[in-house]
Amino acid sequence: MSSSFKRGSGSQSNALAWRREVNRQQEIALSKAKQYQATEKARRAKEYNEALGRQEKESLPSLSGEVDSNETPPRSLFAPGSRVWLYMERVKPALTKKLAHRWHGPFRIKKKVEEFAYELELPN
Repeated sequence: MSSSFKRGSGSQSNALAWRREVNRQQEIALSKAKQYQATEKARRAKEYNEALGRQEKESLPSLSGEVDSNETPPRSLFAPGSRVWLYMERVKPALTKKLAHRWHGPFRIKKKVEEFAYELELPN
């Protein structure tokens, strides 16, 4: 085999060189834009977090040990012995949610477990 095919005439090789240069410039521009976006995103996130921290600090009351006499401690919603209804969000897969009974009860509260968690006396 001989290498008798043309590599390109003058204007054709100029066009190829021009395309290569344009592609190279585009790759450089895209990589710089990607790098800039990453640094700007990090800077904006840091700025947002600092501003949020300042807002939270301003909204908190001063911790000087002063207790407001008008403040009442939060009351419990229910007391042991109260009767409540139990809401069951999940139902058996065979039942449709529209027709399933989700509210059960009333049950008596046995004791308070956490702020919004209570132990109920269930029937046998």
